[in-house]
Amino acid sequence: MSVEQTAVRYASFAALRATGIDNALPWLRGTNERAELERLTAESRQQNWKWGRILSRLLLRDHGVVRESSSEQLEILSINAFGQNDRPAVYIDGVLQAVSLSISHSDRGLLVALSAATRVGVDLVDLEQEPFGSLWVWMTNSERAWMNRNDLRQQATVWAVKEAVYKALNEGESFSPLSVAVVREVHGRYSCFYKDRDMRSICQIHIRELDSHLAAVVEYGIPLDNADREMRQKLDVDTAY
Repeated sequence: MSVEQTAVRYASFAALRATGIDNALPWLRGTNERAELERLTAESRQQNWKWGRILSRLLLRDHGVVRESSSEQLEILSINAFGQNDRPAVYIDGVLQAVSLSISHSDRGLLVALSAATRVGVDLVDLEQEPFGSLWVWMTNSERAWMNRNDLRQQATVWAVKEAVYKALNEGESFSPLSVAVVREVHGRYSCFYKDRDMRSICQIHIRELDSHLAAVVEYGIPLDNADREMRQKLDVDTAY
């Protein structure tokens, strides 16, 4: 799958644990990140949160946003100033970086995307474990018109796209599955409307199956609000998982 200007990485939890990397990396040094972690009460959510930060740090390091051996304090924060969940923001020594980061996980794996040119959103759906039978109620009338109600895989694909579209496009509003209308184009490609706005010309949607997951990656083709030329030049293109 080609994802221009976006670096995307998948890793299974089993593979990450086998590396012992959670003990080797100097991470989670920032007080704000620790405060976010402490908000999570379930151990499973804490572990998923930690691994998401670890894989994100590896991607940020590999693409030159942060140096491997550095005293810089890197924080990835997903709680905004109003205490609400928000898209992950990357800070180095307290300075917001001109990159877009998105994280998704299943019970078995993690998907992370990074861009210095556009907003990105990702979602990861486990084809082996997710209960797809209840997804039909979250499909719009326009989606139902071209979908097969008995095709659960198709519903899982559309659901993954809805999640990824929301992550890339939202401005702080809560997730509403019916606010995203997925359109099936020719050659198996997808486009979308968001809150009745036609996004087909400015959103690129990519689907790939890996490790018995459906991975959806959405690129929202607007410049980052705080993007600068130097940061855009630092980020390489990585189209491999």
